[in-house]
Amino acid sequence: DAMRKYHKTYEIPTICSHCRSRCHALALIQDGKLLKLKTNSNSSYNKTLCARGMAAVKQLYDPDRLKFPLKRIGKRGLGKWRRISWGEAIDTITQKIEKALENYGPDALGLFVNQPSSSFIQELFQELAVKNIYNSTYDYSKLAQKIAYQNIFGETPAIPQGLDYQKTECVVLMGSSQ
Repeated sequence: DAMRKYHKTYEIPTICSHCRSRCHALALIQDGKLLKLKTNSNSSYNKTLCARGMAAVKQLYDPDRLKFPLKRIGKRGLGKWRRISWGEAIDTITQKIEKALENYGPDALGLFVNQPSSSFIQELFQELAVKNIYNSTYDYSKLAQKIAYQNIFGETPAIPQGLDYQKTECVVLMGSSQ
């Protein structure tokens, strides 16, 4: 667009991806960086953008946001990690999935999916005959959440949710902003 060459600040119509509503938004860009998301007043779909959507920019530029795979070194709780390649991360996860399937069968695995980008992992788990697949985009329903936790972890979560991390061998969170 010719106008963008002359203006370092401009707006781009977009869609918020922070929940399943996919609200229409405007992205305010300055010098190639997203400054904020705001309500797209021209939208016939939604007339407001929620606080979660408006806060999306903070998540994008958060200095603690994970940008590459990390592997724990040392004992749990020490908070020591080292950067690993995507290949090593995929190999590690594959080995843990294969070990769980071999030792305990497909009922030992569970998957919470969220966002369109997680559809490929859902297809993989379905091919492995895993039945414990739950769509976490419906996390607004506490009943679905309780059923998922009961089936996967054997108990419903306390508030705040507490998982038995001491006995958990591998947790993969993919495509989730929760």
